[in-house]
Amino acid sequence: RDLHSFPTRRSSDLRLLVDLGVRADDLPPDVRQRAALFRTLLHDRRVLLVLDDARDGAQVRPALPGAPGCGVIVTARTRIADLCATTTIRLGPLADPAARDLFAHLIGPARAAAEPAAVDEILRQCGGLPLALRAAGARLADRPEWTVSALVERIAGEAGPLDELRSGELAVRTGFQAGYTALAPLAGDPARAFRLLGVLPSAEIGLHVAAAVLAADPATAERTLDTLVHLHLLEPTTPGRYRFHGLLRAFAAEQARLRETPDTLSAVAGRVVDCYRVAAYRADLLLRPGRFRAAPEPTAGSPVPRFRTPMDAVRWWEAELPIMVGVEIGRASCRERV
Repeated sequence: RDLHSFPTRRSSDLRLLVDLGVRADDLPPDVRQRAALFRTLLHDRRVLLVLDDARDGAQVRPALPGAPGCGVIVTARTRIADLCATTTIRLGPLADPAARDLFAHLIGPARAAAEPAAVDEILRQCGGLPLALRAAGARLADRPEWTVSALVERIAGEAGPLDELRSGELAVRTGFQAGYTALAPLAGDPARAFRLLGVLPSAEIGLHVAAAVLAADPATAERTLDTLVHLHLLEPTTPGRYRFHGLLRAFAAEQARLRETPDTLSAVAGRVVDCYRVAAYRADLLLRPGRFRAAPEPTAGSPVPRFRTPMDAVRWWEAELPIMVGVEIGRASCRERV
């Protein structure tokens, strides 16, 4: 069953009981009573339940049977940690062999073998995301006159991957929209955090840089980032560092362009540059303590990291230098357009 229908919508949450032989006139009106009746009916049966697209643990619990002969598979977009599960399996992006096999199956092995470099680029753009691979494969399967290279060119063109990775009801943007919409009612405005983080020039995000983007202290920023991780919109890599999937980052940046003003985006870039400027000074002070340099003043409340040892500073430089260059290039580009 699609768990969005259980146990909150009367017209469909009662179908499970009707399917098990309960007459419509005998259906209990209360959710707890229906859940108890459901468990009673399954007491002496061997049943495998598949509860698809669960919202949270509270939605799942009424549908859990108590009989030892029953099994339950729960799928969810979020991380559900408050269920007594025997096994939890987190489905990440497909590894290259599986992604390649799926794409070749969709477009045909001969067609895939004819353009290995173009197939490699499609796999890179999809980043192992099954929805993206299926959309790309379905689009090519529906257009036998297209080469794989033609789709690669379209993805790299002005429309971009979110417009091109679609076929019928298979659409990457639509899939992402569901997770993004789920952010709207949550505390801390994680939807705005999601889209603002998308304007950074790198999929890699450090906690202090995220705090600068959000104009928040690191503890508050971490709570917001944890909400995005919980909804699989951001992935933790190491303590204090996170990563966007490339297509999710493109979607977040698109939402930022649609919903944020140029002044807001410019202010975000300014805070990030300020964070990097002061952090770079502090790192350099540890690594080359005898060199004279003018001490920059951080903006009041600026979330700038502090380094305890020279090795901390080296690790920070290694992680952040490529991103620092991208931030400054992006900021210069914004100034030129203004």
